[in-house]
Amino acid sequence: MAQFHSISREEMASYLEGQGFRPITLPNVSELAWAKRVDRNGQALSLRVYTGINANGTSRGCGTDAIRVQVFHRDADGTVVRVGTSKRVHRVKGWKANLQARIDGWQETLGPTCPKCGAPMVLRNPPKGKTWRPFYGCVRWRPGGEGCDGTVRQAA
Repeated sequence: MAQFHSISREEMASYLEGQGFRPITLPNVSELAWAKRVDRNGQALSLRVYTGINANGTSRGCGTDAIRVQVFHRDADGTVVRVGTSKRVHRVKGWKANLQARIDGWQETLGPTCPKCGAPMVLRNPPKGKTWRPFYGCVRWRPGGEGCDGTVRQAA
């Protein structure tokens, strides 16, 4: 098993800011995070890296958290929706190469583009006890039938 590697704020900042990420502060998030804008088929998205580094700059302890890369979409009404997430990156000696693979592969975490409006789609899974098949639904859909109702069946 790989050995835990403590990552400093400075080490993470140098690595991410060198790739165009900027530090961000998010409500109810205690760890340091960085983000940058990315484009997919003309849609501006936010690629975020949640670091597992505390706000005071110290790395969280072994087994308490990992680095995560997630993709978000902001709709015209300001609603922010997570549309993709990669496997977590463990804080081990090879963390930079592992994180780079997640950053480079961010588009692989996304569903298809909505055939009706061109927005990203997210996988919709049935609630516990329901039997309908998972499908991709447009991020612009809102309860009550508002917004876009584009769907795509998930490949079997």
